Amino acid sequence: INSNESVKKAKKAKQNSSTKAKRKDLPTNEEIVTNVDSITISTYKHGVSVLGIIKEINPLDLAISLPGLLTGYIHISQISDKVSQLLTKQLKSEDVAGEEEEDLISRMDLDLNSFFQIGEMIRCIVDEVQVTKNKHKRIKLTMDPKIMNAKFKASKIQAGMILSGYITSIEDHGYIVSFDIENLVGFLSQQEGLEYAKTRELDDLLIGLPVNCIVRNVKDNGRLISVGVSSKEVLEAKAHEGMRLTYDTLQAGLYVNATVTKINPKGAQLAFLGGFYGSVTADHFGQTESLMERSKKIGLSLLNTIINYQVDVTQPEIGQIIEDAAIIRIDKGIGLLVQLNSKLKGYVHISRASDKHIDKFGKQYKLGSKHRCRVIGNSLIDELAILTMQESVLEQQFVNYSDIKPGNLVMGKIISLEDFGILIQITDHIKALCPRLHMSDITLKHPEKKFKEGNKIKCRVLTVNAKRKRLILTHKKSMIQSPHVIITSYEDIQDNVAAHGFISSVRSNGCIVTFYNNIRGFVHKRNLSTQYIENPETVFFVGQVVLSYVLSSDKANKKLNLSLKSPEITSSSSSNLKFNQSKIVDVNLFRASAEGLDVLMKQSGLAASIPVYHLSDFQSNCEALIKFFLLQEMVNKEVNSKLLKQLVTVGKTKSSVIVSRKQSFVDTVLNNSAIQNFDQLQVGLIMKGFIKLTMDYGCFVEFPNGLVGLAPIGLLSDGFVDDASACYSIGSSVIAKVTDIEYERKRFLVSLRLSDYLKSKGKDDAKTETLRIFDQYLDERNTIIQALESVYDFPPSGILIGELVTGMIESIDGKHVSLLLKKGQKATAVINFGDINFVENSSVTARVIDYDLVSRTICVSLHPDMIHYGSKQFFKMHKQIKAHTNTTAIIELVTCDHIVCRLPDYKNVIALAPTAQYWSNAKKVRRNYIVGSRFTATIERVTMTKIIVHLLKEIADESPGVSVGQVFDAKVEIIRQFYAVVKFGNSYGTVHITEIVDEIEDGESPLASLSLGRSIKVRIINIGNGKSKTGKGIKIECSAKPSVFQLSTTVLEAKAKETDEDRNKSILQSIKPGDRIVAYVHSVRSFCIHVLISRNIKGKIFGLHASKDENVLRDLSNHFKVCQAYRCYVLHNSGDTVDLSIAYPYDSEFDVGCIVPGRIINLVYKLGAVVQLPLRRCGVASLTNISDEYKEDITTMLSAKQIVRCCILKISSDYKKIDVSLRASRTKNELHPKVVDKEIKDIKEIVNGEILRGYIKGVSKKGVFVALSNTITGRIKIKNLSDKFIEDWVSKFKDGMLVTTKVIGIDLETQHIELSLKESAVKGVLIRNEKSTIKVGADEVIINDDSDLESVDEEKETNGVKRKRSIPDESRLMLPSGFQWSSETELHSDGNINDPNITDENQSDTDDSIEVLSKTQSKRRRRAIDKAEEEEIYRTELALVNNGNALETPDDFDRLVVSNPDDSSAWLQYMAYYLQTAEIDKSRDVAERALKTISFRESEHLLNIWIAMMNLENLYGTQESLLKVFERAVQRNNPKDVFFQLSRIYIRSDKHDLADKLFQNMIKRFNTSKKVWIRYGQFLFECNKVDGARKILQRSLKSLPKRKHLDIIIKFAQFEFKYGDHARGCTIFESVLSNYPKRTDLWSVYIDMVIKDGDIDQVREGSNVKVTNSNFGFQRSLYCRKIFEKSVKINLSSKKIKFLFKRYMEFESKYGNEESIEHVKQMAVDYVSSQIDKTN
Repeated sequence: INSNESVKKAKKAKQNSSTKAKRKDLPTNEEIVTNVDSITISTYKHGVSVLGIIKEINPLDLAISLPGLLTGYIHISQISDKVSQLLTKQLKSEDVAGEEEEDLISRMDLDLNSFFQIGEMIRCIVDEVQVTKNKHKRIKLTMDPKIMNAKFKASKIQAGMILSGYITSIEDHGYIVSFDIENLVGFLSQQEGLEYAKTRELDDLLIGLPVNCIVRNVKDNGRLISVGVSSKEVLEAKAHEGMRLTYDTLQAGLYVNATVTKINPKGAQLAFLGGFYGSVTADHFGQTESLMERSKKIGLSLLNTIINYQVDVTQPEIGQIIEDAAIIRIDKGIGLLVQLNSKLKGYVHISRASDKHIDKFGKQYKLGSKHRCRVIGNSLIDELAILTMQESVLEQQFVNYSDIKPGNLVMGKIISLEDFGILIQITDHIKALCPRLHMSDITLKHPEKKFKEGNKIKCRVLTVNAKRKRLILTHKKSMIQSPHVIITSYEDIQDNVAAHGFISSVRSNGCIVTFYNNIRGFVHKRNLSTQYIENPETVFFVGQVVLSYVLSSDKANKKLNLSLKSPEITSSSSSNLKFNQSKIVDVNLFRASAEGLDVLMKQSGLAASIPVYHLSDFQSNCEALIKFFLLQEMVNKEVNSKLLKQLVTVGKTKSSVIVSRKQSFVDTVLNNSAIQNFDQLQVGLIMKGFIKLTMDYGCFVEFPNGLVGLAPIGLLSDGFVDDASACYSIGSSVIAKVTDIEYERKRFLVSLRLSDYLKSKGKDDAKTETLRIFDQYLDERNTIIQALESVYDFPPSGILIGELVTGMIESIDGKHVSLLLKKGQKATAVINFGDINFVENSSVTARVIDYDLVSRTICVSLHPDMIHYGSKQFFKMHKQIKAHTNTTAIIELVTCDHIVCRLPDYKNVIALAPTAQYWSNAKKVRRNYIVGSRFTATIERVTMTKIIVHLLKEIADESPGVSVGQVFDAKVEIIRQFYAVVKFGNSYGTVHITEIVDEIEDGESPLASLSLGRSIKVRIINIGNGKSKTGKGIKIECSAKPSVFQLSTTVLEAKAKETDEDRNKSILQSIKPGDRIVAYVHSVRSFCIHVLISRNIKGKIFGLHASKDENVLRDLSNHFKVCQAYRCYVLHNSGDTVDLSIAYPYDSEFDVGCIVPGRIINLVYKLGAVVQLPLRRCGVASLTNISDEYKEDITTMLSAKQIVRCCILKISSDYKKIDVSLRASRTKNELHPKVVDKEIKDIKEIVNGEILRGYIKGVSKKGVFVALSNTITGRIKIKNLSDKFIEDWVSKFKDGMLVTTKVIGIDLETQHIELSLKESAVKGVLIRNEKSTIKVGADEVIINDDSDLESVDEEKETNGVKRKRSIPDESRLMLPSGFQWSSETELHSDGNINDPNITDENQSDTDDSIEVLSKTQSKRRRRAIDKAEEEEIYRTELALVNNGNALETPDDFDRLVVSNPDDSSAWLQYMAYYLQTAEIDKSRDVAERALKTISFRESEHLLNIWIAMMNLENLYGTQESLLKVFERAVQRNNPKDVFFQLSRIYIRSDKHDLADKLFQNMIKRFNTSKKVWIRYGQFLFECNKVDGARKILQRSLKSLPKRKHLDIIIKFAQFEFKYGDHARGCTIFESVLSNYPKRTDLWSVYIDMVIKDGDIDQVREGSNVKVTNSNFGFQRSLYCRKIFEKSVKINLSSKKIKFLFKRYMEFESKYGNEESIEHVKQMAVDYVSSQIDKTN
């Protein structure tokens, strides 16, 4: 029954006949709706009362079976306030850090299973129908008595009623039951309570237990009721007419007698309770009752399940397939009712009848026909099984969680990527989690690049918990593709079986390996590898996939003993294995670890190992190879076989053979030049070997065939060696000379000294051998590079050594620079030249000089001489270089085994040189090479790809004699951002921007006066950095300042001797507050100008200190350019940074009345605006001081970070509180500002009877306080609020609401003002209660409820005598402080009451003065006492209101957020408080607290916090910190929303480059989102990048679906009108309309754009002129008419033509004349005539 129509008809019927129903909300019999509607999801709306049956009890919620085959959910917090309190108390007592909510509740005492039972019938109310991310609808229910009983009143409760409540306390004789009804308490006897507990298998009733009670009797005038909870009594209790139930108090679950009034095929209609009408659907046609609301319609049930509470919880198993289900009923357009067996029926919704979309059932669905179905759910309340006939579901492997077993392979779709892992959708009803540990075989730093939302993913099941519906998967390829046994239980495990598992724990004595279904085993460290591993934690890591072998199993105790060594290795590894001689072998890789490789020899199948140092003769190649083998996601057998071919056996351990890949050993064995045994040794013999062991007395060297000799410490090097390990490392390849042999003891000594080797070999032969070994090193390195290219795509294609590349500097660490190249590769560089200051995030050009094969980064050079020439010129130099000539070489890079240098004589072409001469691998040799050192070198070999040189002798400093204090005429070579490079003689120096001039005009740049090639006079002020005594890496600092030339050399030398730290400290100490210095703009960001004071000292200029002009402050970046100089005042020197000011001297102070610029930092709806002022002051503009015209939501006129003009009104003595005004009349923003609401400065300016507007400042139970100005507040008594009675007026008047009042009383002595809101006083209009609003004056107060407004007279007449209506004393607002309205008490403008004289004695005096009035007292005495009471209440309440609005300490804010934990606005106020005090870190901490506290369901509030954090980092943090917050926000929220928010932040802060990069990322990530393309296009148009915006349009059409093309084309056409080419916009619209001529909405938009584009009034009559940009404005009128003429001639429907003619007439009425108007009318008449002719 529709509520509005039925109520009206019912009232009308009441007037016409006395026999009609008396209730206003009941319809007559004629008005009953004849349709019986099926119960669908649309029936469930907010507030609907519904009966359901519990089908599942989960830790966090209840799953409820609802009518209509639907399921709803009641969260644990929606049961009752008592349960919520218990839950909160337990959560606070637990350590909840880092735990999920479900895990916490699962281990607490609060268990829903003790409160509820499966199959229990409960009453509930629909809270909301939520749409999930997957577009599914989820019904959220509540059974909270506070909501269930909201419409009940204590006075209306009668015996026999059924109420929902819960146990609140256990008393001696019974239980207290709460119904959350005001002034109503229930009592349950102890005996009945214990009996009820037994039925629920409880020892006693629990606190918080929900109960349905029947009211037995009502006592104490309705305040106490005696209740019963017997299930039988509650179920059999029938509602009757005497209860006088209304529609609002009807609840689901009522048992009623009903009369059938009508029956149709869909069900029946019934009447009950003397005027209520409801319907019973066919599914519930059986016996009586359930209630459902849908636009005031009542649904009933006749099912035995509901009537007699006979719920059958044994339902068909979900997933079961029914082969021959017979159709017994067809509901057209809805579904099919089928018979499953003799007792059970099921229902197939039309959407589940087929995989294809069908609107109606075809011939194959006939009554009696049989079909194959599958059970996908059960509806307990409908007594039906939920079925599907979809083939895709029938063929599904999994329908329920119980169908899935550990080890199964599953396919799913990625729902989202979270911090903890990937959420995956397996089927419609099954979701799973792939933890972060199981995303890949290796740790992914950026999983978002690999896993995209919506992508399909293949996983294997790790664990299943069907009861808790938890499914854990792994995406590790090694486990998914494993051909080995899947271990899922201890019982099925067999010895020696191999299985893949992952390491879940690494310990000192071994590792724990976990398989599927949480099966675990232990691997002792002796079984971890064929090599002994001392500390497993250095080799293995958690999450690593390993192939393990079962050694033994203890099934009873569930223990496994595992090994990572295969049985083949174990069986072949024998202590009897003999090693005779070295031989060449090929091997297959078995396993890689940080210690080396485990391999199997192909010929014999024996186990072998290759230690890391045996992978190569060269250390850098060893490191690159082991990294290559360790990080292979997929084993590339072809590449590995090439790398592990032709190896040599060199020895054995207890369990395996040691194999070496050292080419020196391989060549020796292949050439048969190896010494076979000890007898073949001779003194003077030269052999190749490796360091096997280092001792204090020397090194043991091993040679092929197992020969080992000792190199004493005196024979390790030609220099002094005191520590052998400092000279050589284990595994280093060496060339040794036999010096002594002891045949008897079979020992021999060798020498590793270079001089001994040269004596035997000769310098020329040794040099040749060195070059041959170096070629061997380079060839091996190229082999590794080829392997990396095939597996890892490194080095990237197109980036060759010698090529020029561009990139952006990511970070600078001393002399080391990290870059990101344009193609996304990482690069590194070493700065070894001059004092050039590179800036992070700046773009640079560099030359590729090498590859780092271990870290897989590109090595580049940033030296200016290296980037002068293009790549072609660079490579052409190879032809001009001749071998065996000497040249100069400058070192650019030093590695373990080679040196990269440049040849300045040949345009700095790149050359390579070995680090060790004659292959002497002593560590000390490499220490002599320093980046930047100059050497004479011999060019040994030149090819098209490389140049090999031999470094000879280091060249001393090229500029001897250069010293501090010398003066030179220098030539400007390079000009960078903050310095210039100058050349004098053969030396280069730098002149910093702070060392060019002494005096300069504000806004000018010293570097602007320099040009390339110009000669300037400079003086050297510093050489080197204190470490360059040899002249290597020298840097020369120069100055061109005239004042420096006047300093003595002694002074300069003394300053040069200081360290950088001491020099900076000295400069900082010389800068005092009040000084005026010259500073140079370094950057402008976050409303702050960063400046350079000297070479290494920076300062800051806060935005408001930059200028007194607001226009300048609004656009700092355009007025302050990098390198500009300004004379600044020093405000503060902290020793680290210097605060400067351009506009305000150090001793500046504010005076009342002065006008200063300010910046809005916070807006509070109820209070006003917080404004940041110069000199680090902070002011407050109250609501009445924002504008000369008061408006609703006046704070919306302002925005955060807005620059405003402020007038200082009041300054506290400590400057902590400053009141300001933003009124134009105060700030003189306008010449003649319009003042609508005058500023009241004194109470004497107010006239009694005057109409004033103000903002509500506070509301109490005694009245409303209105702020008329910053210092004046008036009171409105309750009786003066309205001419009509407002029942709940406290909630209707809110702080900050604008009202219009009339002054009805002024007390100058007490400074009190009485106001009135009555319409009779203000002369407003009272809008009647049907519209639920009250209008007072010009303002309107909205009343949301349906309460009637009754007029109440202030005075009532009794027996002819008027008596004042009294208010009970207890309702008075009394405080123990005893505030008095005396002149001694000072009421401040901020609302604080300051009365030091108030004491406890005063309180008692005041209390005694308020005495009870007797009947004998005179009227005058009575009035005096009443007036005193009113004044005291007024004063007290005003103080409370003002104090309540002040949040001044962290404790205040803590209380605020505790009371509103899920309210983001409270947390944002807390953050703003710390920002005002410049405590940025504390503000960040508050934000983090908010993220942990706010419920995850409050997604909007959480997003608000993330946005605030991004704003905070944008203003006060770094770009890096902002991006970190952004990445976290993307993972926790809707990514697109977060991207849009960050783009707005960038745009608002004028970071257009970053915004552009972000948009480019967005169109790649969200390329099918029309909104993203449109926003990017608008951004480009607004930035005047019109061509770029047009290209974006073309790109969007390639990415977006065709259905979105038209919308985006129209949007870009509108942008053309607003920002671009008007004529182009017209062309686009014309083109679109030619294809869609009947789209009147497009015609309307086209016309609007043309009209709004200019001044139509300029043209009244147009000529036939072609529209171009030059005459577009003047021909617009004519052009609009042409558009109208064209549109109305199209063959459209009469409705659309009427719309176009109406628009045409409106246009001509505004811009045309009588003739043009008449022309339009005639066209309309002609059109109507033509249509009539067509009809005839």
